[in-house]
Amino acid sequence: MPSRNSLSATSLIASSHRFPTLLTGLLFMSALLCPAQQIKVLYNFGGPDPGGLPIYVTLTQGRDGALYGTSSQDSGNVFRLTTQGQYSQLYAFSSGPFINPEGGVTLGADGNFYGTTQLGGVSYNFGGLFQLTPAGVFTDLYEFNDFFVDSYPAAPPILASDGNFYGTTVGVGTDGEQDGAVVYRYMPSDGSTTILYTSYPATGAFLWGPVQGTDGNLYATAQYGGPKQWGNIFEMSLAGDFIFDHGLTGPPGPAAPFSGLIQGSDGNFYGTSSEGGTSGRQGHGEAGFGTVYKMDTSNTVTALYSFPSEAGGYFPVGALTEGTDGYLYGTTSEGGPDDGGTLFRISTSGSYERLGSFTYETGIQPLGALMQHTNGVFYGTTRSYGANGPGTVYSLDMGLAPFVAFVQPTGEVGATAQILGQGFNHVTAVSFNGVPATTFAATSDTYLIATVPSGATTGPVTVTTSTGTLTSNKSFQVLP
Repeated sequence: MPSRNSLSATSLIASSHRFPTLLTGLLFMSALLCPAQQIKVLYNFGGPDPGGLPIYVTLTQGRDGALYGTSSQDSGNVFRLTTQGQYSQLYAFSSGPFINPEGGVTLGADGNFYGTTQLGGVSYNFGGLFQLTPAGVFTDLYEFNDFFVDSYPAAPPILASDGNFYGTTVGVGTDGEQDGAVVYRYMPSDGSTTILYTSYPATGAFLWGPVQGTDGNLYATAQYGGPKQWGNIFEMSLAGDFIFDHGLTGPPGPAAPFSGLIQGSDGNFYGTSSEGGTSGRQGHGEAGFGTVYKMDTSNTVTALYSFPSEAGGYFPVGALTEGTDGYLYGTTSEGGPDDGGTLFRISTSGSYERLGSFTYETGIQPLGALMQHTNGVFYGTTRSYGANGPGTVYSLDMGLAPFVAFVQPTGEVGATAQILGQGFNHVTAVSFNGVPATTFAATSDTYLIATVPSGATTGPVTVTTSTGTLTSNKSFQVLP
């Protein structure tokens, strides 16, 4: 059974004992890294600007090249932060009706941002789905309304290939007891929200994800439940048809995943589990320190790496991110010299490297995934400490080159592809897997649109500017 000390999204609102109350002092230590790899603070929450305590926040790159995210302090806010560290509040949730956004926002094809709050609502207090324009105009789209399953979303929805948004709820549960959760769909075309799938303990509760695979289906994880009560991984169609599930069996394998999967460029899926692995944890039975795990194309799940000790980092919460160098980047929320977490990268064959440790100066308790900006640099958030107390936004520069990314990495021939990057004011050519696009236009230096040309096939996209050629970090999938 999962440890009774396992975190849940709802327990964080009440300041779980895993994440103690903020202290007043600051401790400092030197990073054991070369200068190009240091964890650097880009912004300290808790100063004169509003906001702080980002929880499961994975930052999002907007059309303007800035970073967008949420924080939960004082009912929460949505913020904009440039890569030079200039901060502005986009929206404050203190005006209601929804409060406590915990997972960041997703950039939509319309240029607006979409996210969820874990609490608040007009008729209930189970959270909501919202839209926010770049100018800060807020629209509530859906109110979650079933305490047992349709409640407490902790992450924003994803934008899928059909133009709709798909997301999950955490549902309700205490100390390993859970009732269920849902997968939902929001359709911008008519404003409707539909519950596609309801998961109960037999298939899992406390859902995380989903992610859309290259096969078009959705993949999600359950932190609890499943046949062995150690969590589950399942696959479903965009229509809500259940296809496959893999119940996690616990140590020495992965157990209790606290985040969703990513699909690597090799076609396999990768994730982190907060427990499991081959090493025990003193005072926590045989739960283990956590793992990085892999699900291959035959749906076989294996632990790629087991975190060995508290000192080396343990209890990974955030999802992984595949960098343009092919490595998987991630964090642990605890461990290291200050017990504030660690930052690592791992190859898809399991070669592990710890890149640094989080200190009271950099901020501690990284709970969201890293994101790689198209400038090549990684950015992330910490939940607490930093110079003022309620967390930071940090950067990690691995010396990787700039690239281009997609708002939506799929489209048919003749469709409009939305591309993020830099230097687009001087774009001279765009190609889809070697086939030139005849129609393209940059609306700003960081955003352009291009029509998928006839004859294009799935593969990388290149954008040529006056200073060189940028290649996409992912393949653009040309749909039939």
